Amino acid sequence: MKLWKMMTGMLLAGVLLASGCGSTTEKKEGSRSIPELKIAISPYQDADTIRTRTEPLGKLLQAKLKEKGYDVKKVSITVGTSYNAVGEALSAGSADVGFISGATYVLYDKDVDVLLTALREGINKDTTDLKVWNDGSRDTFTKNLVKYYRSAIVVGPSPKGQALLARVKRGEKPTWEELA
Repeated sequence: MKLWKMMTGMLLAGVLLASGCGSTTEKKEGSRSIPELKIAISPYQDADTIRTRTEPLGKLLQAKLKEKGYDVKKVSITVGTSYNAVGEALSAGSADVGFISGATYVLYDKDVDVLLTALREGINKDTTDLKVWNDGSRDTFTKNLVKYYRSAIVVGPSPKGQALLARVKRGEKPTWEELA
């Protein structure tokens, strides 16, 4: 539910910023009319789950934007088939607003601009100490909001992967050359 509220707030703010600049708006007796607002969402989760959770978003946006003087006739929300599909939709102009990952932004930074960024909940393993990551306990979210994304390199059952894992378990840090 927290993600839903955060997405709605971000989207509403982004729409307010974007709708004032768009060429598809026209003045009508003190309000602006927007024929269609097209929103593309990266497939962060199962597409059906995202569609279900964002279903009320269209009507909510229409109501909130109407309060601000914007008459949005239609809100179309689509879930991309891939992260790149959403980047392409934004790049080509077939989507007005999108929820994309940092990696997608890096690929399409020449064609898209960031209006808002999100904070996300941190995790209990907020460290670069590799022993903590490999202690067998589950990662859990904390209530602390962070501006960064912590990532990890995961090794598989290959001999090289297992050799790297053994070094980490002994408290040694692998070199970049070994990771290459």
